[in-house]
Amino acid sequence: KRIDARKTLDFAKNFFHKNLMTVGGEFARNYVKGRNLTKETAQKFELGFAKNDATALCREAQNAGYTPQQLKDVGLCVLTSYGPRDYFRGRLIFPIINQRGETVGFGGRILAEGEPKYLNSPETLLFNKSQVLYGINFAGPAIRKAGRAVLLEGYMDVIALHAAGFEYAVATLGTAITPDHARLFSKYTQRVLISYDADEAGQNAANKAMRMLGEVGMDVRVLKLSGAKDPDEYIQKFGADRFRRVL
Repeated sequence: KRIDARKTLDFAKNFFHKNLMTVGGEFARNYVKGRNLTKETAQKFELGFAKNDATALCREAQNAGYTPQQLKDVGLCVLTSYGPRDYFRGRLIFPIINQRGETVGFGGRILAEGEPKYLNSPETLLFNKSQVLYGINFAGPAIRKAGRAVLLEGYMDVIALHAAGFEYAVATLGTAITPDHARLFSKYTQRVLISYDADEAGQNAANKAMRMLGEVGMDVRVLKLSGAKDPDEYIQKFGADRFRRVL
């Protein structure tokens, strides 16, 4: 069952990525460009695009031999009385890949108006958002080498930092940090720098994360950035060198 689930998720990842990179993906590609991400970065993180079509993925996957139930089991479609409907629509897609390099779920950022701004896969056999860190598949070796990790709030921050050369950056998936996250960190390093949004919610979350990681004996620091709301914006404004100095 896990093998089936992994195959289904890999199929979806390739489908979304192809959508982004081919005809019909211009709108999403422009958004990516607007966030100053290169084509190489989009390819490295295997970013994708879920079109605003209720059955695009379901149709394609069923044609390839996947059943609606298999799609539902990995959080890719919802079964309705009208048939299966795609879970992600009109969103930029971030594949969530665990420390073993396996795709376990997806995050989607809405590209038009609407709520929620970010949507994660529902919990499944393979996906538990309190146990996975976004970017850990790339960051793991870099964290060991640097002797520290940088913990961020969102997908875009992680991608921007990796693109700027800070490959030891990871993020939780729209959830407060958990003891499972702390255990995952401890496999790589004892030093964590937290850089959350500068707003009140971000700072409260940073304090919570600091306590949680501190309780398991980590050396934790909180990074204060002035003149920008998050690390992504900071690097766009002041450059990677200045961010390195702040770190």
